Amino acid sequence: MTGLDFVVVDFETANRRHESACQVGLARVRGGRLEAVEAWLIIPPTGLDSFEAANVRIHGITPEALLRGSPLDWPATVERMHAFAGDLPFVAHNVAFDRTVFGWCCDAFGLTLPERRWLDSLSVSRRVLDLPNHRLSTVVDHLGIEGHTHHDAGSDAAVTAEAVLRMAGRSGAVSVDELWPPARSRGAGMGAYTGRGYSASVAELPAPSPDADPAHFFYGQRVCITGEIPGCSRWDAFEALARCGAQVEKGVTKRTSVLVVAGRERIGPDYNPLLGSAKERKAAQYRLAGQRLVFIGAADFRAMAL
Repeated sequence: MTGLDFVVVDFETANRRHESACQVGLARVRGGRLEAVEAWLIIPPTGLDSFEAANVRIHGITPEALLRGSPLDWPATVERMHAFAGDLPFVAHNVAFDRTVFGWCCDAFGLTLPERRWLDSLSVSRRVLDLPNHRLSTVVDHLGIEGHTHHDAGSDAAVTAEAVLRMAGRSGAVSVDELWPPARSRGAGMGAYTGRGYSASVAELPAPSPDADPAHFFYGQRVCITGEIPGCSRWDAFEALARCGAQVEKGVTKRTSVLVVAGRERIGPDYNPLLGSAKERKAAQYRLAGQRLVFIGAADFRAMAL
């Protein structure tokens, strides 16, 4: 990308299921300036009766409030999002959550996922700011951004856009590619399919860090890796996951919630795990049986964990 041009995306959900989007906020940045903000309510693909009290306490959206707000269904939401964003990349704070919401809601309607670059402002915060945690509210307060209504999708999108611009200023980045540079090599470890990451027993795997940020995507997840992450040994990847609060798994189980597909930079619309490795095929079978399991590529892993 030649400049700071992107669209921030923020979703709120009706319940703990990723395919229950009930609000979206978008903030468009062109030439390093916040150009437009839009937000609207969504009829959750999971239905109006799927709102959970815990989620309502967070964002205050009830079925009654939703219906009073002229909500859109998911296909109309996707059309409006694309019209607003054009060909700009999507940015989110903890991108794996919002990207998964988008993907699973599309799956619920049988919609084909278009190719689009997704970027994580959380990774920029971790690189640029020295903070005790990198929750959006912490980042916003640290940068002195005012007028934030936490867990209102429009407000969250707008302040995330402003935070990205201020972090870009601090880092000297003048383009999207400078702000999200390709991952630097950390060494090839001990070679493919060798080393401690393969020889260690389950009992020897690194434990989740007690100091991990509960807002991080990997926090509390049970994560398995298939394949080799370029520039990162298997053990380094395990330790990075543990620092984020994840429970590392050597194989796919009925409790696995994330499978990192290291052989793919990103999980695109053409991805079929049933054609992949044994771990991918097993994860796909569990997911088809109803298990909540997310596939992510090496690029998302590096952005969030390294």
